[in-house]
Amino acid sequence: MASEYTIDAAGKTLGRVASEAAKALMGKTYSGYPGGQQLESYKMLSSRRGAGEPLRRAVKRMLPRNTFLTDRLKNLLISE
Repeated sequence: MASEYTIDAAGKTLGRVASEAAKALMGKTYSGYPGGQQLESYKMLSSRRGAGEPLRRAVKRMLPRNTFLTDRLKNLLISE
């Protein structure tokens, strides 16, 4: 049975919220650094795909790339 973990995003940046969600989904502390080139702005992505999509992508990029990635992302629920 999965437990529910609620993150209060008020007053926090996208990266801080995403890293907290990634840690909760992995069940341990994440020690890597996110990287990559920003190709689409936050404003453009959120207007095109909804306010939860930038957070979903940030969390996905902070999780390890292994066989558990899709199962962990299925456990991520974002309410707007």
